[in-house]
This record gives sequence, C-alpha cells and structure tokens, in this order.
Amino acid sequence: MMQHNESLLPQSFLEYLILFVIIVGVFVIAWFYSKLLNTKKLSDEVKRFENENQRLKQTFRAHNDSINLEENLSVIMAKRTRDRFGVLAKEDTDTNQFSLDLDNSEDSKKPIPKDDLTKINELDTAIEEQLNAMGLVNYEQMSELNIEQISVLNEALSTPIHRIKKWVKNSKELREN
Repeated sequence: MMQHNESLLPQSFLEYLILFVIIVGVFVIAWFYSKLLNTKKLSDEVKRFENENQRLKQTFRAHNDSINLEENLSVIMAKRTRDRFGVLAKEDTDTNQFSLDLDNSEDSKKPIPKDDLTKINELDTAIEEQLNAMGLVNYEQMSELNIEQISVLNEALSTPIHRIKKWVKNSKELREN
C-alpha cells in the first residue's frame, strides 16, 4: 500500500495567501450577485407600483370627469353626531340655534322669576343676555344643569367647560343664600 503523507492543509504562507484570496473573491462575487438580484427585485416592485399608480390615476380621472368635485365640495358638510362627552348630539333644524331643553313644562304658564346672573363669578352682562335668550334666567335653572346642557352652553358660548361648571357651583351657593 501506498502511504500518503501529503496533507490537504496549506504548508506555506503563499498557499495561505492564495486560499485567502479565493475565499475573499467568492465572497465578493456572492455579494455583488445578491445586490444585483435585490436591485432587480426592487426595480420590478417599482415598475409594479408605477403601473398601479397609473391605473389609479386613470380611474380617478374617469370618476372625476363624471363628478364635478369642485361644485360638490361646497355642499359637503360634516355632521356632528356626538359632543365632547360622547353624548349623542341633538339635531336642530337651525344649526345656529342652541337648545338647553330646560324642564319648564310644569310651570310653563307661570312667569319664571328672573335672577341677576351677573352675580355669578366670571359671568358678565353679555353672557347673561345670551343665557336669557336660551331660556336660562335664574339660579335654580343654572344650578340644575346636567352635563349635556353644560356641553350645549360650551358650544353656544364658546366658553370652557370648567368655567361653566364654576357657574353652576356658584349659582348653587347663590340659590341657597
């Protein structure tokens, strides 16, 4: 039998250097090939998105030609369905008309006693006039406002809710005195 003493491992520095160059070369070739494949995939994706974009533009143009958006945008209006507290908004026929729905049904025939609402802290005559126009004329009505009515006042008077809650608290104090 023949004995084989030659080893497959490199024996000299030159052999190590050649092996290193081959490994680096294979790595560089594989890296460039992967970049080439990724570039091709990306270019295919870009083409697909461009085609989809063109299709959508054509569809939009077709719809836009049948509907004049500029005329219809002036007609489109948002509809309030809930207020800040999640309470269902009431539909009023006149959008500028705010309604408190005060419970005056029992004494609707009797005149409601009017109090000076300007005695309530941070409430001036202009706000008092607006409140009177909405049917809120005395401390009792003011002290019995619920969260829905406070929300209506918030919208109608453009006044922060915390201030309206202070009015309610202050009107309770004035009512007791």
